[in-house]
This record gives sequence, C-alpha cells and structure tokens, in this order.
Amino acid sequence: AKLTLRISDDGGAYCDGGPRREITSAQLIEARALRRALNGERDHEDEGLADRGVRLPPGPSSILRYRVVSEDGEVAFSDTSRRQPQAFFRLAKLTRDVARGACGLPR
Repeated sequence: AKLTLRISDDGGAYCDGGPRREITSAQLIEARALRRALNGERDHEDEGLADRGVRLPPGPSSILRYRVVSEDGEVAFSDTSRRQPQAFFRLAKLTRDVARGACGLPR
C-alpha cells in the first residue's frame, strides 16, 4: 500500500495530496512527540534521529517501508528492520491509525 501522508501541527492530515482531514487529539499529541524524537530537543541541543539521518535496511520478508522527511533530515526503515528505535514502531502505528481513520484506507 502506497501512501504519502503529511500531518500538520494544527491537527490536519493530508493523504496522497488530498484535502485536509482531521486527526484525533491523541494522534496530534503523538505526532508532536514523534517530531521531537526525529528532530531532537532544541532546548537541550540533543540530536534527533533525522539529524543523524538514520536509515535501517529492510529485514527478511519486508512488506512495508517508511521514509519520513522532517525539517531536520530524513529517516528510513521497514517493518522488519533490525534494531529499530522505539520511535519507529510508534511512527508505524500512527501512520496505520491515520491511514485507516482520517484517510479512510482499508489497511
């Protein structure tokens, strides 16, 4: 399943370049937390995953691949990548939840 998903800070999701759709408050809070994990904590000058350009190769029998572009860089991984940070699992879940919810996709 191919999906281009953009989540905005005002609680909107844009699925495959379509119109703005609302996401839940919980999804917006999670998206903001994931943005901090990707971009790092600016107040503390901590480097985030995107700052480091983390790219994990797919593992065996990979089905889903993720590429996330943020203000500070890019990360890439698959559903079977080894040594995924917790943020990648959370990102995959948020993507699935928004795809099935706001985007109205079957999976």
